[in-house]
Amino acid sequence: MKNVQNGYKQFEVVFTENTNKYNNITRSIGVQAVNNYQAEMITHQTFGSFKSTHPILTPSDRIKINSCVEIKDQELVSVGGVE
Repeated sequence: MKNVQNGYKQFEVVFTENTNKYNNITRSIGVQAVNNYQAEMITHQTFGSFKSTHPILTPSDRIKINSCVEIKDQELVSVGGVE
C-alpha cells in the first residue's frame, strides 16, 4: 500500500537463505521502502549480512535476492456476491 504523505511504497522481496549446502530456504516478505534498492538493503540488514569493505557496505552472499516487486493497490473485488 502506498503512503502518499511520506513516499513509502510496499515491496515484496523474495530471497533464498544459503544456510547450508543442501537445504536452502526461500522466503517472501513485505517491506515498506522508497525504492527497490532500499527494500533490498533493508532485507540484507535484517536477514543477511554485509562485507566490511571501506568506505561502503556491500551485501555478502549469506542471502540471495530473487526478486523485488512493488505491490500495487488493488480494488476490492466481490466474490460470490460478498464484498
